[in-house]
Amino acid sequence: MRTLLYRVLRQCSAQVLILLAVVGLVITPPVLTGYQEIRRAESALKVNDISHAANSYERAAWLLPWSPGLWEQAGQLRFKQGNFDKTVLLLERAGQIAPLSASSWDILGISYVGQTGELGQAVETWETGLALYPSYSAFYYRLAIAYYEQNDYVAERDALEHWVVAEGDTDARAHYRLGQLLAVSEPERALGEFLLAASLDPRYDPAVETMRTAINLASLEPDESNKLVLICRGLGL
Repeated sequence: MRTLLYRVLRQCSAQVLILLAVVGLVITPPVLTGYQEIRRAESALKVNDISHAANSYERAAWLLPWSPGLWEQAGQLRFKQGNFDKTVLLLERAGQIAPLSASSWDILGISYVGQTGELGQAVETWETGLALYPSYSAFYYRLAIAYYEQNDYVAERDALEHWVVAEGDTDARAHYRLGQLLAVSEPERALGEFLLAASLDPRYDPAVETMRTAINLASLEPDESNKLVLICRGLGL
């Protein structure tokens, strides 16, 4: 009985080994090809050949689909080529496997806009990226522009305030726009933003002088409604 059992086990072990060998023969060529594509992509990047690098990383991603880094790298290179459709496809696939990097959330949002011309999905993407990577300040810049397009001025102001603190200290346009958004509710603070914008870019001087005059006149006006009229007139000019 023991001898029979031993023979059966030996036969089963042999069959398992044969099966594993067959599976290995089936799987190994694509895996090896995938790593070859990675080496080709790396070589192409060294000579700044974006097109070939993108093609190789994309082929490697399909051959080694469990690796999110390959999908992400391929997507970022497709973005550099301006291929928004493939960027979205590849980065969405990467995000299904593992969390995306901050830069990938950023360019995924841009790609949604490039793909459809609509801001809704892009805003959701940047807001998600910001929640995951609050120190990645480019999200504030993207969102400020998007909120402006959507006429959401409260959200735009909040995004701009974060942006100028994080990265936009030399961004004259951002300071000027923030001054506009603050003019009615916080005129003194708005004046500081206007003056900073003019100091960074002299082209803002005429507009800033108009707003300075309006804010100064409003500060002398005891009636709140008249103050509002003077500031709004300045903004209109």
